[in-house]
Amino acid sequence: MAEPNAGTDAEQQWLLDQGVEAWNRWRHENPEVRPRLAGIDLNEQDLQMAQLQGADLTGASLFDADLSKANLDGASLRGAHLFEADLRQARLVDADLHGANLGNAYLCEADLRRARLDDAYLDGARLAGANLQGASLREAYLGTADLSHADLSGADLTAAQLPRAHLQGAVLVATNLEGANLSGARVFGIATWGARLERATQRDLVITPKDEPTITIDDLGLAQMLCALLGNEQAGMTMGALVADVALILGRFKGGRKVALEAIRAALRAHGYVPGLLELDQPSNRDLTGTVRLLAQMARFILVDTSEPRYIPEEFQTVVPGLSVPVQPLVLQRRAELSMLQGLVKYACVLPPYAYKDLADLLEHVEDRVIAPAVAKAKDLRAAQ
Repeated sequence: MAEPNAGTDAEQQWLLDQGVEAWNRWRHENPEVRPRLAGIDLNEQDLQMAQLQGADLTGASLFDADLSKANLDGASLRGAHLFEADLRQARLVDADLHGANLGNAYLCEADLRRARLDDAYLDGARLAGANLQGASLREAYLGTADLSHADLSGADLTAAQLPRAHLQGAVLVATNLEGANLSGARVFGIATWGARLERATQRDLVITPKDEPTITIDDLGLAQMLCALLGNEQAGMTMGALVADVALILGRFKGGRKVALEAIRAALRAHGYVPGLLELDQPSNRDLTGTVRLLAQMARFILVDTSEPRYIPEEFQTVVPGLSVPVQPLVLQRRAELSMLQGLVKYACVLPPYAYKDLADLLEHVEDRVIAPAVAKAKDLRAAQ
């Protein structure tokens, strides 16, 4: 194919087909020309370190393209198809990615400062260590995206969807999360000072690393504080008053038991409590005594699922004797082995077990047989101090 006339769209596409070296040489020789590549098909193309700054790539198809370390500063990628594209360490400062498909894309350590990602699709995208300072992600869908250790300072995530996103160690300082959905996100080590969270959904935030038993809480600010305090038992003793509306749930909730767990959490929320959860399904190689003690000290009361009493953790049994927080055991009648609870009910802080027949029975009586007795016991324990 003959070389097209210089400066035409056809020539620019032809140059890209010749490889990155030829393309970058042309960009160096023609710095005043803005590449016109709208709608171009660059699927699976090797564009490592390509100089595409300022390029018009609106609607371009870049499926599985290798754009690692490419320069896309100020480029227009509106509506572009970048599914599974490799953009590791790429420069995308001030780039326009409005409505782009970045599902499963690799953006680790990419520079996305002030990038416009409104309405973009980023489910499964890898953004670990990416710089998103001042970026706009209004109504973007991030789903299970990995944003661990990403810098989102000053970013706008209004109404963004981040259910089950990985935000471990992420910086969300002065970030706008109004109306965002963070349910189920992993937030261990997160920094949220000055974040705006009005109308944000903050349920079931996971505040522990993957290799430890799951602890969840319903408030991002509280999650940050708990992350900072875990492992610092003495600090927990002085901070307990700040989280007095936390109701801690301990237990094993495998399979069908998840339904009971969700019902308990929903009931607690309806009564104005912030449910915290320590799931005991996952084995741990470390002693959880300090963690259990810290969480217990910071709760208004504790609900312990004892439907399988043989699984009541040794760490919890160790902590109970020194507790001044009410403990309400819950047990499903058909699984009851109440004799195994005798070692716990002898302590003043432990209420008689509430044995419920089924989920409907538990929900019907959660206020009068679970919450009210625990609150009353809390008053008695304080009066006795």
